[in-house]
Amino acid sequence: MRFSLGTALGIEIHGPDLILAVVRKGFRHFELQDHAVIKDFRTLPPAQLRDRISQSVRSYATLKDRIVLGIPRDEAVVRWLELPLEVEENLDQMVRFQVERLEPTEENGSYFEHQVLEKDEAAGKLLIQITMLPQATLDRYLETLQLADLYPVAIRLSSIAYHQVLLAHADGLPAEQPCLVLALNPGSIEMVLISGSRKYFSQKVGLREDEPPTLPSILHHVDAFVSQVGPVDGELRKIYLSGALARSLLAEFRSRFEDCELLRTHLRLAPQDLRAAAVEPFLPAAGLAISGLNRSGPARYNLIPEEKRLVLERSSMAPTALLAGLLAVMAVALLGRDYFQQSDLTRQIQVELNALQPRVQEVMDLRERATRAEARLAELQELMQGRQKVLGILQEMTEKTPDDAFLDQLSIRGEQVTMVGYASSASALLSNLTTSESLDTVEPRNIAPARGMGDREKFTFDATSKESAR
Repeated sequence: MRFSLGTALGIEIHGPDLILAVVRKGFRHFELQDHAVIKDFRTLPPAQLRDRISQSVRSYATLKDRIVLGIPRDEAVVRWLELPLEVEENLDQMVRFQVERLEPTEENGSYFEHQVLEKDEAAGKLLIQITMLPQATLDRYLETLQLADLYPVAIRLSSIAYHQVLLAHADGLPAEQPCLVLALNPGSIEMVLISGSRKYFSQKVGLREDEPPTLPSILHHVDAFVSQVGPVDGELRKIYLSGALARSLLAEFRSRFEDCELLRTHLRLAPQDLRAAAVEPFLPAAGLAISGLNRSGPARYNLIPEEKRLVLERSSMAPTALLAGLLAVMAVALLGRDYFQQSDLTRQIQVELNALQPRVQEVMDLRERATRAEARLAELQELMQGRQKVLGILQEMTEKTPDDAFLDQLSIRGEQVTMVGYASSASALLSNLTTSESLDTVEPRNIAPARGMGDREKFTFDATSKESAR
């Protein structure tokens, strides 16, 4: 009998289909226990969708509260911001300001989550990632799944799967040099740059399905992606290829890059009776399931707002009863210790304790979530008591930026402020900012027509903060 530290169901939305993977976590390994594809899930009535899933996944009934849903990378907006370390105490409020600037209207609101990718004490800066998903998109997926009696405990970008699946790989997550995963499929290239256990960057590029990607075209997109991410710490350790077109391009990649292999080659995930090639289509779903079993780093990311996390609400009624049951068993064992010398009674107590252990773990998980929620509430209360001076700069910029303009990037390093964005008249916006009470010497670094943005101009402004803003 194999010992299990938990089992989770990962669901990837892959075009019109749902791809399912059930992964079990052992002491030192993960195992793909089940997998299935539900074709054209959007056209199925809810009851039929529920039946198809329960028929395809044997352990479906026991996994209904351990489901992680993956949203396609190209349906979300991801921004990386470099900020001064002093905004850390008010980071939630700063992120909200940034999201409000990116949202075109109140009707097109977004659910969002942020994560600190890097904290550099020496340089005094933070690197954060903000992920935004239109409310209508997430609500639509939740409604579809809930009508089929599926209640995800978390919704994440599918890109995280390529980070998490390395936990089941012989190489593991990179400790020093980063690695690159390329998911090559007809019509798309997904690029995931992984740098350690906490940091990863991703982008998905759409292609014409009648024009298969070539090595030069792929490298062109990779160069643009890495340039957007910014400087990478060290040279790439390895390139992993995944997806339907990975095997056909492997030889061409190896002619250019010495250390390149198929992602599935050294995965310690598949059971012995399943070939590695057969696992390939289920890797993203398996990675999502692994993220449901891992409680650190990116695996804590969740785009479901707290008020919509129905799994947590359903489970929150049980902790007191579960703890009371465990204490009762322990009390019986303590009071009757003189009688438990007989081996048969000792075995019975052990069976009871083993049966309660998974539920006790759930209680401990709920306590951890409650502690995090209390910490977030305390942070919000601190925000109401006093804003940091940096937030004064952000607030004034929000007020002075006209409705037809928006910021794409904002960097604050000590006294230096850099703004990148789009506006119908960058010169008018520059004139408006020169009257700022928080900014001084606002100067244009670059103003150019913005391709694909109508009549807007793309601008880059440099400024310094005034004494009153410090």
